[in-house]
Amino acid sequence: MNQPPESLFQRLRQRHLFQVLLLYCGLGFGLVEAAGFVVDNYGLSRKVLDVTLFLLALGLPAAATIAWFHGDKGHQRVRRGEAAILAVLVVIAGIGTFRIGTAETQPDRVLTAVLDLGANSVAVMPFSSRLNDPELEWLSAGASELLTTGLAGLSSIRVVSGQRLYDLLRQEGRENATEIPAELATRLTRRAGARFMIDGSVLGRRGDLVMTADLVNVETGDVEASSRARGADVFALVDSLAADLSAQIAGAPVEPTEMTSVASFTTRHPEAYREYMLALQAERRFHRSEALEHLQRAVEIDSTFALAYIRLSGIAFDNAQISLGVEALENARVYRDEAPERDQLYLDAILANAIDGDADEARLILTDLVERYPDDKQARASLLGFYRGQSEERGRLLEEAILYDPLDGHAHNELAYFRAREGDFGAADSLIQRYVELEPNEPNPLDSRGEILMMAGRHEEARGAFRAALAMQSDFSFAIEHLADSWAAEGRFAEGGSEIEQFIRDSDPNAALVAYTALAILRTYEGDLSSALRALETASQRATELEAPGARNAALQSQLPFLVAIQDWDRLADRAADLTASDPLNPFPPIAWMLGLSEQGRFEEAQRYAGLMRSALDTVPALANFRPILEAMLTRETSFFRGEFETAAAAGAESRSLGGLPELGSFAEVRSLLALGRYEEALEQARRTGTFDGPAQVLINKQRLYFVARAQEGLADTTNAIASYESLLTAGWSGAVDSIPNLSDAERRLAALKAAE
Repeated sequence: MNQPPESLFQRLRQRHLFQVLLLYCGLGFGLVEAAGFVVDNYGLSRKVLDVTLFLLALGLPAAATIAWFHGDKGHQRVRRGEAAILAVLVVIAGIGTFRIGTAETQPDRVLTAVLDLGANSVAVMPFSSRLNDPELEWLSAGASELLTTGLAGLSSIRVVSGQRLYDLLRQEGRENATEIPAELATRLTRRAGARFMIDGSVLGRRGDLVMTADLVNVETGDVEASSRARGADVFALVDSLAADLSAQIAGAPVEPTEMTSVASFTTRHPEAYREYMLALQAERRFHRSEALEHLQRAVEIDSTFALAYIRLSGIAFDNAQISLGVEALENARVYRDEAPERDQLYLDAILANAIDGDADEARLILTDLVERYPDDKQARASLLGFYRGQSEERGRLLEEAILYDPLDGHAHNELAYFRAREGDFGAADSLIQRYVELEPNEPNPLDSRGEILMMAGRHEEARGAFRAALAMQSDFSFAIEHLADSWAAEGRFAEGGSEIEQFIRDSDPNAALVAYTALAILRTYEGDLSSALRALETASQRATELEAPGARNAALQSQLPFLVAIQDWDRLADRAADLTASDPLNPFPPIAWMLGLSEQGRFEEAQRYAGLMRSALDTVPALANFRPILEAMLTRETSFFRGEFETAAAAGAESRSLGGLPELGSFAEVRSLLALGRYEEALEQARRTGTFDGPAQVLINKQRLYFVARAQEGLADTTNAIASYESLLTAGWSGAVDSIPNLSDAERRLAALKAAE
């Protein structure tokens, strides 16, 4: 009797194919884990892991082939088909391994640069604390930071920052860890590229502290040196530890003259340093108002604390408290030499850009800073700001930042925008989703995802992301403002207005406050300038009631371009005076009023007012370089309104070369160039005018469209001129231009162009 033919499944079982593949997968998983461990812990190239994965992928069909031809019992010969398959796989394996192993990539070069900091390198772990006084708990992190600062002052030693160690800890899956576990300390130090690790502790009580520190060789695990210091002066104790351990790290005696007291680089007041450390913690959690308060207390305790002033200036500017930021920046400049080298370089970059107006010098300083201190995230983020748009350098810097710290959410966010502007929304979506995963409890990743969805034209999905961000943090201003942008992009003003007004009614006072700015944005897009101004006025009033000076200043400042544009001189004078009273060094209110005086032909008053501005600038040495900018702007405005267009155009070019401030609604240089028939120059300048945020930027963009159209009209570029005028006159802007004297002839000009076609 004939046996029925065996099924394919039965033949596979007989040849033990399933058992072979299961065993192969188990062994393969073990090899991948081993390769990953070697790469992570011994500084080997990522290519080791890539080659392992590639060969294992090719090994799977090889194992299946061998099992198929040799799975039966007894001796089997190598058949021609089997040999051919295996030969092809061997050739592919050889070619692939060669290509992977010899590929030159920028990421590999960067990785090599940061994995080995040299023989004289050290990582300082946060000190363990055995203190019972809550007021001294800051010393756990504070002593480590101080010791890091002291050792970094020696040119012969490379020190890994505490932030870098915490970044590596996050890569170990400890995203929420507040201290570095002892069992991971050596591994993190090795991954950071340091040869030594300092493990310390602090104990005792106020007035009688004991600090100890062990210097550990991470290759051998041996304690190379130990130090112990006892006393009441925190800074003296840290200096003692640094002096004891530095010679062992450097491999040669360190002269006493090389050692600089950490108090000289920080503060001589422990309480001031405590406030500084608390500010750093608050800033890392995005609690900027809290950080601002701690920093202000720090400089009240020690008025020469340069490090605190540097931090204070940046946070104050972000919080729209210009005077506070300028004063802090001036004090940081005065006490610059009392900051560590890293912070001196960062301060020099800030001063070069913000005060001297020399962006190229600032970029060079930041580039040097990043090369010398590759773990300085703040410097990397600042450097990116000097490569705007879609420059190749910006893309490379972002990729390097992610390579250096794969858990850097900010870098993922920025690269996602970069890819979206390239039109690669698949890559952008992947990057932004990773950002959401990295920062699951923060609203900004969701807001960024919404913006990228808007760029892709997926407005309803974008609104869902903005609402999710607001559900997480109801006063997150970016999300509510972008929600307004999304409704405006589709021209659905009524629906957008209803949602934002409902949000105002249902939200707490702080959330309602930021929503008024969003409402102003929507009304400006719609062409309802009166309603936009009312929303901004309400925002400034609510901010006053809530004692939120930053929000109040921002709302007042946003009103200025509107009042200049509609030529409401009385309200402009009132708002400018109000903002100047609360923020006397803010440059926008006096410049807005000076423009208003010039537009009215009140030139003598404008000159007198400029004199008051000069006097104000003279009180702050850091602002001395604004004097030439002020003079150029004053000449530009008064010359234009006197009909001296050549002088006005030249003064405008000079103002821009000195780092001139954004236009507030005058566009005097563009108007001068148009009057002179220099249409190409007028077009170029009109397109790049204005760098405001929120509703003011919407208004500036509309004014820009008018002057772009005027320049195109002068160049006889009728098609584009018509398109620009039509872009201006969308929604309710046909009526809005009537309230802006300098734009009031837009409809007439559009009609004339269409008639002439």
